[in-house]
Amino acid sequence: MDKHVHNRVKLDLKKHNLGHLEGKRTIDLTDEEIEQLMDAAAADDIALSLGILWSRVNVRKALDEGKCENCGRCCNPNPNRPDSPGVEVFEAELDAISAASRIPIEKLLQMTTKGAEAKPGPTTREPTRWLPLPCPFRNQAEHRCEIHESNPVVCRLYPFSMSGEILAVHVDCAYGKDVFRNMIKELRHVIPDR
Repeated sequence: MDKHVHNRVKLDLKKHNLGHLEGKRTIDLTDEEIEQLMDAAAADDIALSLGILWSRVNVRKALDEGKCENCGRCCNPNPNRPDSPGVEVFEAELDAISAASRIPIEKLLQMTTKGAEAKPGPTTREPTRWLPLPCPFRNQAEHRCEIHESNPVVCRLYPFSMSGEILAVHVDCAYGKDVFRNMIKELRHVIPDR
């Protein structure tokens, strides 16, 4: 089921007793099967793709398909992925994070680990750092982000990420699941031959 892929990691449907979904289009699944698919993807920390191109318009529209409940799942480690390095932020964002948190940039650099190198060219990539999880800026008691006004791009776009040029949705929280369900409903209306 190549539709259920993110970062070239394919969801192992058989591992989750969902082998019967193999080869089916996501929009053709029953609501119950979609729930099972989302639970499996969340357990394996895999974002689900619906084949929608990543664009500012598509992301804005999709963000309106749900509401963040500040559950903090995106700010905490996934127990099924203890090897995860954390949240990848752009190095250029560290100045704003430093100002908002009042943590000197030197200390932020010590708190984070080196991520991707800068990549010049037609598909430019900015250098990144890995912010550890649980996020040091998450106020767990008050269910809020201490640097919300300056939070990194990855946080503002959550539950979305990119899978190549395709929009992918993390479904490990109620917000991500609402967005995914609502996107499927919309696609069912616009894609023929259902």
